[in-house]
Amino acid sequence: MNELIPASDLPGYRDWFEVVRTYAACERVLGERCAAAGLTLAQHDVLAVLLHEGPQRQNRLAERLFVTKSNVAALLARMERDGLIERDPDPDDARAKRVAPTNEGRSRAEAAMAAQVEVARGMIGQLTEAERAAMGEMMRRVRAFLESQ
Repeated sequence: MNELIPASDLPGYRDWFEVVRTYAACERVLGERCAAAGLTLAQHDVLAVLLHEGPQRQNRLAERLFVTKSNVAALLARMERDGLIERDPDPDDARAKRVAPTNEGRSRAEAAMAAQVEVARGMIGQLTEAERAAMGEMMRRVRAFLESQ
C-alpha cells in the first residue's frame, strides 16, 4: 500500500510553489493595473483578443479565452451593457454574433495593455537572457505535460 506523502516533502515542491505564488502575484498586479484602466482581467483578455485579432464570433472568443460559451456570454453581456463592446449579427451567419470593441473599450484596453507591457517588462527584466530562455523552455515542457493529461 502506498503511503500518502505530504506535498511539502516532494522534491521540487518549494520550486513549484514559487511558480504558483509568482502567478498569483502577477495576476494581482495585473488586476490592479487593469482596474486603474477601468477593466477587470477578464474584460482585458476579451478586448486584447479583439484588438489583436479583430472582431470575433462569441464561440470563437470562448475557445480563444479557454472558457465556456456560457461564461463568455455572461461576460459579454456585462461588457455590452458597460459600453465596452458591440455585438452585431455575423454577416456570414445571422444566427451568430460578432463581437467588436467600442471606442471606449478600445481606449481602456490600450491603457490596460500598456500596463501589461510595463509589468511584463519588469518581470522579464529580473532575468538574464539565458535565464529567460531556460525558463521558457522549462515552462513549455511542463505545459506540454499538463496538456497531455
